[in-house]
Amino acid sequence: MSAPERGTAVDHLEVWLDFVCPWCYIAESALLSVLTERRRRGLCVPRLRFRSYILEPRAAVDPRPALERYLALGVPREKAERALTRIVDAGLAEGIHFDFERGVSGPTLAGHRLLHAIQARGLDATPFVLAVFRGYFEAGKAVSDPAELLAAAAGMLDPVTARAALDDPGYDAAIAADQAEADASGLRWIPYLRFADGRHLEGRLGRDELRQELEKE
Repeated sequence: MSAPERGTAVDHLEVWLDFVCPWCYIAESALLSVLTERRRRGLCVPRLRFRSYILEPRAAVDPRPALERYLALGVPREKAERALTRIVDAGLAEGIHFDFERGVSGPTLAGHRLLHAIQARGLDATPFVLAVFRGYFEAGKAVSDPAELLAAAAGMLDPVTARAALDDPGYDAAIAADQAEADASGLRWIPYLRFADGRHLEGRLGRDELRQELEKE
């Protein structure tokens, strides 16, 4: 994202997410749209800092369609189908075309390591986050595939640094600290957004709610 316009205060907005969370993708797309609107109006545009929240630390690679995964967890078919329909409809409103038949679910630790490696160098990780989301939710990619993660980080990290970050447990303490901080803050759902003044939003977020909250800045 480009720098805020001159004469505006530089603020920040923290976003807790996981790469297998469809509502995180929807909220991030909505947020970027609202921030673009504010930039065009010459208003303050907060800098984003992404934080980690791994939903399933012990997840295994799972190529089954999302509906089958829901059913395997004991979710009634009708309830599972309704949930997926809500996500698809909300995604379409943001220009997202969810494909729950193809995406290969799995562990997200490597993706979070890359996320931390990018931000540790003072870089904007937004392109990386969006690339991982698009690959998994729209293009049928495996969320834990090292090649896909490295492609998503291209242009932000050199290949050697990015490859090393995927397997570097040195980032795990920071990832765990992100999760612990969110839990201590009372997080119930992700995405979880926290403003510089402590205000927060969480769960299913769309443009209207985000726009209203940003207008309070």
